[in-house]
Amino acid sequence: TIAQLAAVLDPPSAVEVQLGALWREILKRDAIGRDDSFFALGGHSLLAIRLLGRISKTFGVRLALRTLFEAPTTRQLAPVITNQRDVASGEDDLAALVADLQRLDPEAAARLLAEPSPGETIS
Repeated sequence: TIAQLAAVLDPPSAVEVQLGALWREILKRDAIGRDDSFFALGGHSLLAIRLLGRISKTFGVRLALRTLFEAPTTRQLAPVITNQRDVASGEDDLAALVADLQRLDPEAAARLLAEPSPGETIS
């Protein structure tokens, strides 16, 4: 069928699968489709707030309520969560790098900055 072909060509991500499980739990449903709107399935603002709390706990990202209105399906919301996690991860990496640099004494920092990068040629 077309649905089976679509599932093979565009399989759900791990984030989308986890979202589906959260939706089934919050909405008390046995099954939901990737393109089913949270609100069309009976979701309302109180359930949306509960869902956002579970998303925060599960994925480590905080989403605004309007995000769920803008991306009301698991297929739409999964990439939003993935992007938020990627941004948070990049910010964590940058914060760790800055912390490492701040721990260097001034002479070590000057030596580090004076060294050419791997593959860099000095002219």
